[in-house]
Amino acid sequence: MSKHTRKLLNVKPWQSAREDCREGRAAVLGNTLLLSGPLRSLSGSAFKLYACMLCESGGKREFEFPKSVGIKYGISYSTLTRSITELKNAGMINLVISGKSTRTKSLYAFMWAWKADNSQ
Repeated sequence: MSKHTRKLLNVKPWQSAREDCREGRAAVLGNTLLLSGPLRSLSGSAFKLYACMLCESGGKREFEFPKSVGIKYGISYSTLTRSITELKNAGMINLVISGKSTRTKSLYAFMWAWKADNSQ
């Protein structure tokens, strides 16, 4: 038996493609985030990437997101690169450690400084 047992989340039937509705990871998108100017101004591809990053991060602020994971979600390499740049420019994510020169996974962090520009 493995030391690390993976806890599965029970989600609603419309939130899962699995018959038993049990997921290893799930993303949370708050209503105010969905309605915020910065998120609404993103392209569809950048929004999809952000949602994938939320899911892959497992609720952590810093997370690894190799390009192969983006491709697994159906995002092409060129769209992935463009969407990462868009998310960085919007202040939604930050590149903490680049794995480009070492051919390793890059480390990203979610940012929230964009909230100050979005206050009403």
